[in-house]
Amino acid sequence: MESKIAELEPKISEKDKIKADLESKISEKEKEIESLKAELEPKIAEKEKEIESLKAELEPKISVKDTEIASLKNDLEVKVNQINELNDKISSFDAQISDAEGAPNVIEQIKELMKTKGFLSDREFEDLLKQ
Repeated sequence: MESKIAELEPKISEKDKIKADLESKISEKEKEIESLKAELEPKIAEKEKEIESLKAELEPKISVKDTEIASLKNDLEVKVNQINELNDKISSFDAQISDAEGAPNVIEQIKELMKTKGFLSDREFEDLLKQ
């Protein structure tokens, strides 16, 4: 058994050395990480302040733009209402023009009836207007 122990001691010693090496490397890497953290934290804080500053700078501009957009929307609504009113007037004028276009024909028919009969009844007049 002692011979087995004697055989295993160098292996155990080698493994202990490897373990110590690994622990040393881990410790070094942890120190590097801490160093990098210490280096990056001020930069991160600076960037966060820069972002906050930009936000503070942009907020009033955004507010002004929002106000302008609301104003433009109101102007657009007014213009749309005006256009709708003008379209209604145009439709009304078209109807009046359409009615007026038939007027010369009605007048001619009235003249013809007056020449032949000498008078025009209400019923005849209404029939002429319906045409």
